[in-house]
Amino acid sequence: MRLSEHLKLVTLTAGQVICEPGESLEFVYFPTTCTTSLLSQTAEGDSSELGMTGRDGLVGVSLVLGSHSANHRVVVQCAGLAYRMPVGVFQSELVRCRELQQLALCHVQALITQMSQSIVCIGHHSVRERKDILARQTLDQTKTGDGGAGGCLGFRGGSQIGWGCSMPVAAKR
Repeated sequence: MRLSEHLKLVTLTAGQVICEPGESLEFVYFPTTCTTSLLSQTAEGDSSELGMTGRDGLVGVSLVLGSHSANHRVVVQCAGLAYRMPVGVFQSELVRCRELQQLALCHVQALITQMSQSIVCIGHHSVRERKDILARQTLDQTKTGDGGAGGCLGFRGGSQIGWGCSMPVAAKR
């Protein structure tokens, strides 16, 4: 596979900043045993998690949408391993390989769904219930298996793309 020669397995540590808003991206990451958080920051320095990426996705979603820079801060939430690929190789392959393009767009759709469901959860669940949901999502993102972005690129790690509240919406704060 022509992509495999460009993949490098790297160890990411908890708290490590992958990218900052406005920065040009050098690499796209495919987490296998780690999770990352996509964060938005206010001018005052407060931040909110917009989404989480684990073994089912990629870090560098703005590249899939045609941008060359990061729109948000990405921080490693749970330490672990990820495959890293230079941005130029990834962008060239997005154009050449329909399967990679479809997979990347599926991740974009899953991330949008995750963000939408998070908004609903904030409005309908207590902080404790949201923490329980986040804990389950984090655990799900760090389990090993085949599938997702990792499986399609030919390495182990990855699973279904799926997010959401398993708590009934009737459980108000």
